[in-house]
Amino acid sequence: MDGTSAYHRVRTIEALKAQLRSVPGVKAGRGSGKPLSDRSLAKLLTLLGTVFRFAQRQELMDGNPAALVRKPKAVSHQPYLLDGAEIQRLREALDVPWQRLPVELTITTGLRSGELRALTWDNIDLEGSRLHVAQSMTRRGEAGATKSETSVRTVPLPGYLVPDLKRWRLACPLARAGYMFPGEPNAPGERAAIQADVLLRHILRRALRKAGLPELRFHDLRHMAASFMVEAGVPISRAQEILGHASERTTLRVYAHTLRRQHDDTADKIARLAGLSPPTDEPGHKRGTIDDLESRKVSQLVDMLAPRVGLEPTTNGLTVRRSTD
Repeated sequence: MDGTSAYHRVRTIEALKAQLRSVPGVKAGRGSGKPLSDRSLAKLLTLLGTVFRFAQRQELMDGNPAALVRKPKAVSHQPYLLDGAEIQRLREALDVPWQRLPVELTITTGLRSGELRALTWDNIDLEGSRLHVAQSMTRRGEAGATKSETSVRTVPLPGYLVPDLKRWRLACPLARAGYMFPGEPNAPGERAAIQADVLLRHILRRALRKAGLPELRFHDLRHMAASFMVEAGVPISRAQEILGHASERTTLRVYAHTLRRQHDDTADKIARLAGLSPPTDEPGHKRGTIDDLESRKVSQLVDMLAPRVGLEPTTNGLTVRRSTD
């Protein structure tokens, strides 16, 4: 490959990058009609570089023009985590009973959207209050393998949801493969699993707007589940099992992010040790550490999570509370 042809290939990739980054409708197939995000574009350029490297190994070309194209720096998404009072407002806005179930199930179990949509009634043990994650659903509605081997797992169900799930099982429309949350019927009258965009736009975000809450991704509900595990004192190893993370390192990042969101009393502790500030028992100055989390035991994990997010009824009606333990 001479210098001129290499230059033109790089220019072609640069032009493609600019087009994907700016032209609306690139993602129209997914319903958004938006250009590619920097994160998606960086992944695409990485894939393109892999293809060119393979071509080099096969001696089909001399260089890798994608290596000369700078990838956009993706800004990491910082999810907005609803507190107990906000989750209660969301719950009230989900006024269609069955639509509350996928949202509350995700908040209390941390399932991925694809895992939730792929659930069948054969995957759930209502008497044992647990469900088995065995497959995942793509955005195109194709059932397949989970994200990783560790994503195949058994997850505890919150006891308060079991009666609602039993009622929904009786009322649930018959669907192909027995999906727990089927979509609308097609022309022949068959129902596949609910679509990802329907779950996000027509259920979650519609309720968020109605409740006056910030717009969220459906995946942010999974982050909420992880954050409540932190507050409930769930050990990292157990959280990794429930969330289906391939590595404890991923779970640690989630835990560390949530701990940073809590009140950090480091400066107050230093001031008290230096004799500059008197001791205080002010609520909110309690902050766990990762070591503390590992030393605690889990008892009825998901039943403990449910009341923390305002989802479990009590004798005095629904309560909303956040613990500072």
